[in-house]
Amino acid sequence: MARYKEVEKGQGLLLPVVLGEQLVSGTFEYALNELLDNRIDLSIFDDKYNNDLTGARAIEPRILEPVRFFV
Repeated sequence: MARYKEVEKGQGLLLPVVLGEQLVSGTFEYALNELLDNRIDLSIFDDKYNNDLTGARAIEPRILEPVRFFV
């Protein structure tokens, strides 16, 4: 089973942007976030990580794509 880092959407980025405050209902970014968080099963990526017992925690796949839109 893959181990992921905790996702903290209230944490700011290097820029003074808080993702949770930027996601406005009805926008593409909000819809993408909703799909990745609640609708699409991303467990297919779990087998790609081999950090069950050793190694650092990985960044969850669902958090990687939306960040690209804000940077």
